[in-house]
Amino acid sequence: MFIHILPYTITSQNIYIKEVNIDTRQWYFFYPEDILLPPHFFNDLKRLIKKNPAGAFFYFDEEWSLPDGSLYEQIKPDLNITLLYSSAYIGNTVLCSGTLLRSLAVTQGIFPLTFFYQMAIKSLQYGFSIEHTKYPRIRHPNCPVRIERDEMVQVFNSLNADTGLIALGGLTDHSIMIKREWRSYPELTICIPTRQKINDDTGELFIQECIKSISKSTWPRDKIKIIIGDNSGKEFYDKQDGCFTIEYLRLDELSGDNFNYAKIVNILWKQAQTEFIIFLNDDTIMVTPDWIESLASFALESDVGVCGPVLYYPNGTFQHAGFAGINGNPQHLWIEKKFNDKIYEGWASVQREWSAITGAVMATRRSVLEELNGFDELFPYNFNDIDLCYKMRMRGLRVVYNPAAKFIHHESATRGKIDKSPQKAALTFSRRWKFFLFDDPMLPKEALKYVVEEHSHPSFSCRCLKRLKDFIKLLPLSHILIRELKYAHKSRGQKEK
Repeated sequence: MFIHILPYTITSQNIYIKEVNIDTRQWYFFYPEDILLPPHFFNDLKRLIKKNPAGAFFYFDEEWSLPDGSLYEQIKPDLNITLLYSSAYIGNTVLCSGTLLRSLAVTQGIFPLTFFYQMAIKSLQYGFSIEHTKYPRIRHPNCPVRIERDEMVQVFNSLNADTGLIALGGLTDHSIMIKREWRSYPELTICIPTRQKINDDTGELFIQECIKSISKSTWPRDKIKIIIGDNSGKEFYDKQDGCFTIEYLRLDELSGDNFNYAKIVNILWKQAQTEFIIFLNDDTIMVTPDWIESLASFALESDVGVCGPVLYYPNGTFQHAGFAGINGNPQHLWIEKKFNDKIYEGWASVQREWSAITGAVMATRRSVLEELNGFDELFPYNFNDIDLCYKMRMRGLRVVYNPAAKFIHHESATRGKIDKSPQKAALTFSRRWKFFLFDDPMLPKEALKYVVEEHSHPSFSCRCLKRLKDFIKLLPLSHILIRELKYAHKSRGQKEK
């Protein structure tokens, strides 16, 4: 194979590419002329191509020196379609096949800095494979130029004029927010389990506050039906003056020691008559009135399994900005951090895919739930939402986090205090999803040190364990696995004797 080396010059937000004679049997490496290529770099590229014969477009991890002399590493995930659209994270150093360039009609000339962003989007639209490689890594002498959000908005909208999707300015200087233009609104069912707990700060029931919040949504009320599952055994129920259709299910058989959150929400969604379904905890309050539009923009796409918002604690700090498997445990990322705090690559403030999102607010489709048999009732309190997301990922469906939709979440008020410690459920979850828990494809291992470093809040370790403590007594899942393996080894030895 032959690789054409195509250094380009960047001037005032434009790049100049010299004449290119496209041969579909050859490869083309585009890079800024000031980057530092390590020895044997092009031999590494040839090995990369041989290892990934289906690839047509490759992007690289990058690093550069900061003014204080330290090194910044831009560690990128494997292909994350939502993140590619919202932040152009692939960068401006790429390796492309001649077949791809011929299809995109690439020639020489002056191009905007968005050239490679456009190329990546078109590659997806044309069905070409985009691959990420960790090595070789690209080294810049200084921070490379990044695309401004106004330029990204213009490019995305021009390439998606017939899709119904539009881009708006994002929450950071180098990101956009993608939404769908709604000409007609599909019917929606919102499923809310409740135990009629009282918010001590307001004296109102959480479920009352939740429904009042929904009534302020911009989605047409005649398109919304709410199904409430109540296992409190109390007679009180407020229909909120008939804002929308509300169906009330008494689930007394799931009270007390029989409480099973996964079973309750399965009963609720099976009552729904609509394709579009949203799960809400009763202790959530929406902040953005167009939250349904934001979640539906992704959740109703055929290649998406679920979409969820950013959740804040009442004090304004992050409660949920995505789940990631870290050292064997599923953890909320950037918990108790503030919006303006240092967040690696701004990932808490951009639309992107994670391997899992929380079930506290989750938008999906009935057809997806039917295909996956809903939530696994082996996990009555915890992990049922993460388990469902992992199943979606295994089916090739995207799990999308969308911070354009914002909620306040009081956390765990829906289920109340749980005294049981189902270690068997934790062990089952750990065995089933070791791959995601120890090597999460949406959070590269090389980026872990930066993400964990940013969890420097003094209560972080306690918060991470809070999701596990009820049923594994503060032991990480990996410790349970080690204990079981030791027991199995000991038992096997006794049998052999």
